[in-house]
Amino acid sequence: MKVLQDALRHLLLDTGLVPLDVSTEAAVLSAKAISLKAFQSEPLFLWYDYFSCPQLEHSARGSGPNNRSKAIQSIPAYIAKCHFFFGLVPFIEDSVLSPSSWGQRGWCRMERVVREISAQAFFGVEDDREKLGPSVEDLVPGFDASYAPDLQAYVVAKFLHQNGLRSVREVDGAGWTALHYAALGGNSELIAGLLQQRAEPNRRTAKDEPNLGVAIWTSALDLAVIYGNNDGARMLIQAGARLKGLLGPVMHSAAVSDNDEGIGLLCAAGGDPHGRSLFGAPALAIACYFGAVAAREELLAHAEFDAPTLSYALFLGMVFRGGTAESVHRLVALRADVDFQWRLSCLSPLGFIFRMKSAQHRLGKPTLLSELAFHFNGMTPLMAAVFSAQYEGAAGLIAAGARLDLTNCRGWIAADFARGRTLPKFLMQGLAGDRSECQRVTRLVLSVGAGAYVECKV
Repeated sequence: MKVLQDALRHLLLDTGLVPLDVSTEAAVLSAKAISLKAFQSEPLFLWYDYFSCPQLEHSARGSGPNNRSKAIQSIPAYIAKCHFFFGLVPFIEDSVLSPSSWGQRGWCRMERVVREISAQAFFGVEDDREKLGPSVEDLVPGFDASYAPDLQAYVVAKFLHQNGLRSVREVDGAGWTALHYAALGGNSELIAGLLQQRAEPNRRTAKDEPNLGVAIWTSALDLAVIYGNNDGARMLIQAGARLKGLLGPVMHSAAVSDNDEGIGLLCAAGGDPHGRSLFGAPALAIACYFGAVAAREELLAHAEFDAPTLSYALFLGMVFRGGTAESVHRLVALRADVDFQWRLSCLSPLGFIFRMKSAQHRLGKPTLLSELAFHFNGMTPLMAAVFSAQYEGAAGLIAAGARLDLTNCRGWIAADFARGRTLPKFLMQGLAGDRSECQRVTRLVLSVGAGAYVECKV
């Protein structure tokens, strides 16, 4: 409840912006932060699924739907009406929870599918899978899952008509072609029909798409592996889709979405698991950056990586979503250095971008990315974990012996990044030099499994 109260207090009483995350700000240039004025200009109607869905109700197998089931089935109608959509990840004592663990829950993914078309979901209660299908169908007016025409030409014609396109090669106002949308949706029959009508498999998007977090110059193959549409990806590869893009290899797109099957498919087609992006990041580091454990393990199964690459992967994971004790344990066992310090060449493409962002920060226009750029040179994994509020990862690093006295280019040590933040007690003690609680938390997490440990004292 306190997490919700604090969030609402910030939205309704503070000034400024709800900032973009560093990845979106860097990759999707048209994405805009949300002004807090948007929440303060008129009364808000708040719908919170935890309050609206009974939590302790149970029904016998074979009985009719209970109130909880009916409430869950109403989720799409409520979410479809939402103008703002947030996910709360509360501090739960003695629990293993994180944004990634919440995101694996089937109903969390069902809520997300209103905003993003997703092909994958894990269900803690398998019966929920049967409920999700009709709910998702209801989100698309006129959608009929039982209707599947045999003629590919008819499928293509209907798809083009529904999307206001006159030909398979036409580019719409968003900078996308029909093949991009087909790859996103995962209809293999449609992809085959478009390719048969000479759709261009290597045509890239002309614009980014902030609603989906998709960068400019994205190919249909990128979209297919991002959304787990691996059958469609196979068709695109067979049609001559390139495995390397303008910004990076398609392998990176599979790593972003934790698509281990896609990585295996790309490796079998000749993709390089060592391939780097325009900004110098290898696929392994991208997988760690997004907390994509299955993708990480698939890459490790296909190739060996040297200590500097493993260390960079550990560091980059702490910058964004990969800050877990499990990732520290796994990568350190493979020779990653917990005290790795990133040094960025000013002459590299990323170095140029970070110089511009650092200047922006000095000029008083801070964002999360500009703050990261300002501190990036010499930053350690521990500094990155505290900066990005990945406290379990920070605990894992401290437990693994990470030094507390190293400084970055601004002369900051890891504890300096805790200024103005509310840290768990175990991390405050760890940054002060007492590693015992961080070691306890790390042991607990590793004994339970993957996920992030968070505490609150009531």
